[in-house]
Amino acid sequence: MTKCYQYNAEGYFQSEDDDYGMGLPHNATYIPPNMNNELLAEHNIAVETKVIPFFQKAADADSIDTWIPVENHKNTQGYLGIAPFRRDDYAFHTIEKYGPLPEHFVVELPAYTLEELKMRKKEESKKLFSEIQAKGHCLVTVESGASFEVDADANSVMSVSHLIENMESHNLPTTKFRGYDNIFYDVTLADAKTIKASMNDYTQQQLKKKWNYLALIEGYSTFEELESLLITYDTV
Repeated sequence: MTKCYQYNAEGYFQSEDDDYGMGLPHNATYIPPNMNNELLAEHNIAVETKVIPFFQKAADADSIDTWIPVENHKNTQGYLGIAPFRRDDYAFHTIEKYGPLPEHFVVELPAYTLEELKMRKKEESKKLFSEIQAKGHCLVTVESGASFEVDADANSVMSVSHLIENMESHNLPTTKFRGYDNIFYDVTLADAKTIKASMNDYTQQQLKKKWNYLALIEGYSTFEELESLLITYDTV
C-alpha cells in the first residue's frame, strides 16, 4: 500500500489515505501537500496565515502537477466595508470561500470618528423627536377645573383648530372632545382654545429640547461628552 492524498471536486485537500494496492483513487495524487515556508513566501502568504493545499494539475507538457497554498479564512466572521468606509458603512459578513480576505474586510469594527459620533447622536435625536411628534400628549386644565390629557401631535392640533372654527361658526356653547384616554369630555370654546394653546406649548417645549440637543452635540469636542449625552423627549 502506498500513501495518497485526496482532494475534493474543487481541488482542495481533503484527506490522507492509502491506495490499498489498487492504484490511485479518483481525485487523488501520490504527491504530498507540503506547505513549507518557502512555498508560502513564493505565493506571498504570511507564515502565520492558515492555508489549505490546492491541487493544481499540469496545464501542459512543460509543467507538473503540484500543490499550492491557498489562504483559508473560511467561516471567519467580521465586517465588510462599503465606501466611504465609515463605521456604519460596514455590514456583518461571513467568509464562505477559500482565498484571500476580501478588500475592506475587518474582524473588528473601526472606531467612530468624532464627526461620525456626532452624526449618530443627531440621528438619534431626530428619530426620538419624530416619535414624540407622533405619540406625544400633554395635560390640560379647563374652565371647570377638570384636568385631563390630550394628544399633542400635529394632526390633533389641526383637529382642535377645526373644532374651534366649527364652534365659532355655529355658536356652540359646548361640544364633546375626546381625550388621550379615549373618554369624551364636555368643553367650552374657551376650553378648546386652552387645549390648542397647551398642545402648541408642548410642541414648542419639545422643539426647544431638540435645538438644545443639537447645540450641545455641535459644541462637544470629546467622545466622552457625546457618549454621556442622554437624549430624551417628554411624552407628557
